[in-house]
Formats: sequence, structure tokens, C-alpha cells
Amino acid sequence: MWAKNKQIGFTIVELLIVIVVIGILAAITIVAYNGVQQRARTSAVSSALSQAAKKLAVYQVDNAAYPTTGNLAAAGVSDSQDTTYQYTGSGATFCLTATNGNISYKVTESSTPTAGGCPGHGQGGIAAITNMSTNPSFEANLSSWGSWGGSGGAATLTRSTTGGQNGSAFGRLTWSTATTSPSGGPSVSFPITAGQPYSAAIYVRSSKTQSVYMEMKYQAGSTVLTYPNSGTTVIPANTWQRISYASTAPATATSLIIGVYATAGSGGTNWVAGDYIDADSLIVVNSSTQYNYADGNSPDWAWTGTANNSTSTGPPQ
Repeated sequence: MWAKNKQIGFTIVELLIVIVVIGILAAITIVAYNGVQQRARTSAVSSALSQAAKKLAVYQVDNAAYPTTGNLAAAGVSDSQDTTYQYTGSGATFCLTATNGNISYKVTESSTPTAGGCPGHGQGGIAAITNMSTNPSFEANLSSWGSWGGSGGAATLTRSTTGGQNGSAFGRLTWSTATTSPSGGPSVSFPITAGQPYSAAIYVRSSKTQSVYMEMKYQAGSTVLTYPNSGTTVIPANTWQRISYASTAPATATSLIIGVYATAGSGGTNWVAGDYIDADSLIVVNSSTQYNYADGNSPDWAWTGTANNSTSTGPPQ
């Protein structure tokens, strides 16, 4: 009787063992597949880049110069279903980045394909971003920067060449007469596209512990539309501190003024003669995403014009 009623099947322990084994085999298979896929992409993008470099060499022989930026198609090189290109050329030199999925390779007129991207190009499937600030770290001059001395006060913006948060230089606004309220600070203006998101981040430092905020003032011509701000941040004396904020431009906005100002909130005090506030490492991006600071001097970045006095592009840092 006992033999007739005996149930035949798997125990819970046996089922768990089978599930674990299947999971391990699946993980091994996925890792192996991903490895094969990455190697295939690497081979494909390297081969495509080599072929593109040969076409550029032929173009140079025929025309005594390489295509300039924006004219890559003239050499017979264009995006395919799997590979996209980014190109920078001056006529005498070039740098070409090819990307397949999350794999990027680069080549120049004097090199063979190597992993990575050219300065100023996106890489690994991540698009390049642009720092809109044309003088983000005061390395050359005070161009594009202004300031407000605050209520009742007078202050002068100067450029210091040692001790910057990024690089060697920074801007310093120093008060010669006292303010009647905790106000005043450095500022800079940008042309913008209406209705677009913008984010900004800057490093500030003060001669004393002070309550400050970042303001993003949107204007249409000289008419102020709105001025959202980051809220109060207390910065310790003589310490660089990052302040950031993001907002969206109104539908009729034509310009954006980024300003760092002192505030009466959280213990902010009036400026007196000899007080100062420093600014450095400004990044302004046409995006709601906050990015770490970078400019044309950063790895894989490039200036779009004059070094330290133009916008700059590169992969997010």
C-alpha cells in the first residue's frame, strides 16, 4: 500500500538547486555574449575608421588639403547604420571620431585608430556638451564679466592670477565702501533661446562667512522677465564652494544673466571696505542636467574659438 501511494517529484531543495544552476549558466552566457558584442563593435568601429582615414588621405592628395570642419562628406565619409562620425579639420590637420554603440575610436592625419574621442567630440555614445561661458575661469582677462556693488556700496572687479579653484586665475570683487544691506556680487550675461532649459554652476569664495545665492535673471531686451534663484547657501570664509541651479527660460526671453549675490538670509552681513567675494569655474549649459566643471583646457575638451576666451565643448566630466 505504501509503495502505491508514494508521490514522485522534486523536492523544494532540488528545485532551488536547479534554479540556481540555471541562473549561473544564464549569467555566464550574458557576460560571454556582451564580451563578444563589445569585441565585434570594437573591430567594426576600428575598421570603419581605418577606411575613413584612407578616404581622407586620398582627398588630401587630390585637393592638397583635408576637408575643413563640417565638410567630412566631401571625402566620401558619412554615417552608416552602425557607425557615426564626428570630424574636426583645419585643412592641414584633422581628427575623426567614430562611434559604434558605446565604443569610440579616434584617428588623426598622423596616427592610427586608438580608443577614445577627439578633443571636443562626444564619445562612448554620450554626446558632447557646450560650456556657454566664453571666459569661464578668468585665465585670460575679465571679458564678459560685470558686477554690482550692492545697495549703497562701491566695489571693483579685478583678476587675480594665483590661487584659482580651476587653473591659476579667478575674479575678485572688492568693496571700497560699505553696503547698506548684504547685497552685491559678480555677474555675466549670455544670449539664449526662449523656452529652453539652462543649468549653471560656479565656485565662489568670500573673505568672511557669508550667505549667498545664484540668480538666473531672464530678460527680453532690457526688460526683466523673471529671476529664479538657487536659495541661500552659507559659504565659510576663504573656502571655495560650488553653487548650482537650473531653470527654464520664459517664452519671450532673449538673454540670461548669471549672478552670485550676498543675501540677508541665514546670517548674511553687509559688506564693508576691504571685504571681497571671488568667482571661478563657471559652467552654463543648455540643459536641465547639472554637469561638473570643464572647459577647453579639460581632458578631451576643445575651445570653439580663442583659448580661454570662447565657448568650449567636450564629453561630460
